[in-house]
Amino acid sequence: PALARAQVVGGVVFAIGVTISISARAIAGQISADDLLIAAMLLPALAVGLQLGRSLAPRVDGAPVRRAVLAVSAAAALALLVQSLV
Repeated sequence: PALARAQVVGGVVFAIGVTISISARAIAGQISADDLLIAAMLLPALAVGLQLGRSLAPRVDGAPVRRAVLAVSAAAALALLVQSLV
């Protein structure tokens, strides 16, 4: 129950943050009609990914996935640091 509650709270906090970010960008005029079209075109892929995630999550061991996500995140962070210095 505590883990489920933490996941729900984390999801709510994330949703609020995204809503604020998108709203601020829209108010600032940084979201175009093309951006909205691309977002709409990606919605089916989002739905498929969410459904796949729900069905596969119980079958996947979390530890290797966690290590892979951390490795990819670290590589992306390193690439951004190198790019900002060059």
